Amino acid sequence: MLKASGVRDAVAVIVDSSGKAQILAFVVFEHKVSTIQPTLAEFPDESTSLREALRRLAHYMVPKYVVPLEAMPKLPSGKTNRKELQAMVKSMPFNDLSQYNLDYSNSEVEMILPVAWGLNLPQKMRDGSCSGSGGR
Repeated sequence: MLKASGVRDAVAVIVDSSGKAQILAFVVFEHKVSTIQPTLAEFPDESTSLREALRRLAHYMVPKYVVPLEAMPKLPSGKTNRKELQAMVKSMPFNDLSQYNLDYSNSEVEMILPVAWGLNLPQKMRDGSCSGSGGR
C-alpha cells in the first residue's frame, strides 16, 4: 500500500465481520481534506492508485475496507499505536464500513454485463474468485 502514489502511511488490521475475519486498512494520504471523517470519495486519484497497487497482491492479502485518516495515532516512541486503531475499529458500527469499501471492479462494464446477460453472480465470482462456487 505504501508504494501507491499519494499514500504517506498505511496500517492493516483484522476486523470481525459477522464471524468472518476481514482486512481493514487505515491509510494516510498525502492530500489533506478539511472534513472530520473523510471517505474514499474525497481521494479519487489516490484511491485509483491504491487499487492498482493492491491488484498485485494475492486476493487474501487485499483489504476489504480502507479508512482514510488525517494522521496515524502514535505512541511516545513514534511507532503506530495499533491498540488505538483497534479501538477505532470497535467503535465503528459495522454497517458504516460500507462507505470505506474499496471497489475493485475494473470498470462499470464489469458490473453491467452480468446484469445484461441475466446472470445472478455471487459476490465471490464478481470479485474474481470462482473457486468457492465450484471453479478451479
